Amino acid sequence: MSNKHKIKKPHNSARKTTSRGIERDSKDWWLAAVGVLGCILSLGLLWSNLWQESLPYCSGNSGCDLVQSSKWSYFLGIPLTFFGAMLYLGIVFASLGIVDRKRKMHLATIFSTIGFLVSAYLMVVAHYIVGAFCFYCFISFLLVTIAFLKASFFSGRERQHQAHLVGVTFALLVVFVMHVANSSDTAFSSEESLKLKAVAEHLSARGFKFYGASWCVHCQEQKSLFGGAAASLPYVECSKYGPNGPRTTECELMKIQNYPTWIIDGRRIERVITVERLTHLSGFSEEKDEFKDQE
Repeated sequence: MSNKHKIKKPHNSARKTTSRGIERDSKDWWLAAVGVLGCILSLGLLWSNLWQESLPYCSGNSGCDLVQSSKWSYFLGIPLTFFGAMLYLGIVFASLGIVDRKRKMHLATIFSTIGFLVSAYLMVVAHYIVGAFCFYCFISFLLVTIAFLKASFFSGRERQHQAHLVGVTFALLVVFVMHVANSSDTAFSSEESLKLKAVAEHLSARGFKFYGASWCVHCQEQKSLFGGAAASLPYVECSKYGPNGPRTTECELMKIQNYPTWIIDGRRIERVITVERLTHLSGFSEEKDEFKDQE
């Protein structure tokens, strides 16, 4: 009896040890820590965006500020930082979820794959389209890359492929919607487009000048007011290669410091101007025949 008892006791102890091991193994604390850091970072950027508060290394006209205030920092009208926080939160829940290990890592791989691909796309956009470097965006990209590698490494081979396929599909869908939404011009009726083109051409004929930069958010806002007719505006590019790149000679001679800057009959206006105001300043409303001829 005593021998049986001694044999049974170690057997129960081993079972408990195994049970504890499974319990410990069901939670990936390293992955959860990465998710928590990413969530805090995203919420900090979201707070800065909503309350217009500057974070360290993200002051006005910095690379971070240019990226965060650009149209690329929104998805479906909502700040991307909100979706980023939700994605990191999903990684935390998946890594600590009360589910079997394979299912847990399956979800974590999906979330991290989506975050990694979308973040990589946004890093390319920031460099080549916005022309600025965002310190916090880079940190977020590093975190989601670590989460992606960690989740992928601990997934079973079959489920890993399935999770990657689902994650890549969702990421491509998000990138496609974002690219189409931010690349297309504002839709105008044909009559309104003709009028806007006529106004833009009249501004050029009057000698007006619109100085701006390719990475300037407010310059893009000014152009968007004219839709497809923006190509006819008297636009002068001052800084094609980012805020720290060289400036054109004309802009240096004109001492252009802020974007956009309008030069109207010798008057300098450093802000976005509505179409109605430009129409009034150029006297286009008095030349009705000009618009009629283009109809």
